[in-house]
Amino acid sequence: MRESVSPSFSITAVGHFGSPSIVITTLAALAFHNIFAGGTSYYGVSDLELLYEDTHKFEAQYTDILVGPYPDAIDLIRERSPTNHVEKISAHVLLLQGDEDKIVPPNQSFKIYEALKEKGIPVGMIFFEGEGHGFRKAPNIKRSLDAELYFYSQILGIDLPQAFEEPPVSRNYFKLSAFAIYRTTKKLTKYLTESVPQP
Repeated sequence: MRESVSPSFSITAVGHFGSPSIVITTLAALAFHNIFAGGTSYYGVSDLELLYEDTHKFEAQYTDILVGPYPDAIDLIRERSPTNHVEKISAHVLLLQGDEDKIVPPNQSFKIYEALKEKGIPVGMIFFEGEGHGFRKAPNIKRSLDAELYFYSQILGIDLPQAFEEPPVSRNYFKLSAFAIYRTTKKLTKYLTESVPQP
């Protein structure tokens, strides 16, 4: 397991969580909506164009349905890729990624991690060795949930009933005062699928 973190700053807003069924939603929410204090992206898509070039065959046509065929819909594909809009992100970001993910390869997390770090946005990234798209090993599932809980407790100012002996995410990176977690799927899913070119 490898962990990387960049420096942080303070902001007050709400949090957002992304699960595998909506792997682009968290990063898109942070890029296109300035209402979040932070977001946790589980093996999320940051660059749709890159995904066309590097995903396994079973998922290869999935993005055609959601956004449009490549390269015909290249403008829309780039417009909806969070990596192309990092200048709009001001929230804290936690990236959780399996290093053997064939569906959303690790380069998706790496690309937005580097872009956010370069911009000075507080971003943490944890790679889970031997994990694919969806964590299967009990210690890694626990570590990812602990990391997410600690992440939100820090940026949203939540006092946990039981402190971690060893923080699962580096200390002093996420400091905020608001407490609200906003889990959205419908609005962003509608945004991502509207105006999709018909085949």
